[in-house]
Amino acid sequence: MPKDRGLMHWAGNIYLTPEEKEFRLEQLAKEIADGEVDEQFYPYLIRLNAMPYVVTTQCCCGHAGKKTPHFDIRTSISFEKLFRAVSNTVEKFGITVHIMGFELGLPRFVFWMEARNWRKATDALVRDLEKGDL
Repeated sequence: MPKDRGLMHWAGNIYLTPEEKEFRLEQLAKEIADGEVDEQFYPYLIRLNAMPYVVTTQCCCGHAGKKTPHFDIRTSISFEKLFRAVSNTVEKFGITVHIMGFELGLPRFVFWMEARNWRKATDALVRDLEKGDL
């Protein structure tokens, strides 16, 4: 695959492919090297991206209340399985979930959390996804 491939190469793929995951992880490595990723989120990025069926596309820890803490993922598991896996945590922590990117054919899930408990909420979501029965 050419080095200049962009995200639109995968437009129309509802689910994450291994090639797209590889591309996104390369992008993440560059963003980390450039200091563009919140260091407080690193432990969660490592755990999320270690799963073969998930890749992160964005994250933010909130920046002293100026932004809402969130992270975005693409996944190769069905939407139904994903929501079943995280539904209790979403309810417990009052997490808002948006599905974005359908217009591009690259849907991703955005998990929005309250600033006061974003670490606990993120850890719980990651644990839900790590269970392996997805």
